[in-house]
Amino acid sequence: FGAASISSPGVIHHSEGYGFPLGEPNRTNSERATALSKVLTTAGFRAPVRKDFREEVWLKLLGNLTFNPISALTGATVADITNYQQASDLCRDMMLEAEQVAKQLGCTLRVSVDRRLQRARDLVGDHKTSMLQDVEKGKPIEVDILNGVVEVASLTRSQIPAISAIAKCTNLLNHVLEKNTKSKL
Repeated sequence: FGAASISSPGVIHHSEGYGFPLGEPNRTNSERATALSKVLTTAGFRAPVRKDFREEVWLKLLGNLTFNPISALTGATVADITNYQQASDLCRDMMLEAEQVAKQLGCTLRVSVDRRLQRARDLVGDHKTSMLQDVEKGKPIEVDILNGVVEVASLTRSQIPAISAIAKCTNLLNHVLEKNTKSKL
């Protein structure tokens, strides 16, 4: 998956990742996914069309729901998080919780949680997540994905104590950022 940052208005710095799997949520093959795959492949990206696209979404979500909020709350890069044992353990716990939610929805991930963590450690490095970039700019952060997992876990009666705790802290951080943004207006 890609990692990027905005270095200035209109300038995106791509730091890692050329894989952009594509597909349809209903697991059908579509002309639009195939056409987009051809365009991205021509541009130098790996863009396979996958029938199991929902699983790809969950695999990407494992990183977003762990690295993003932890980095926003602590100011840590992905390398800081994955190389600090307690933070890495927390990520692993959260990923295992999310994997259980995915399984309740019929999604089996093609990459293990440990492999997902290892790939982040080896490939992403000192990248600042999008949430951390927003915090550093004093902007409200995107909490919908994290809150969505909490909601889906509730519907599937999945136990997600680590995700829930981080979600509560992240929502508080977002509340403070929103309040500060409004006070500057």
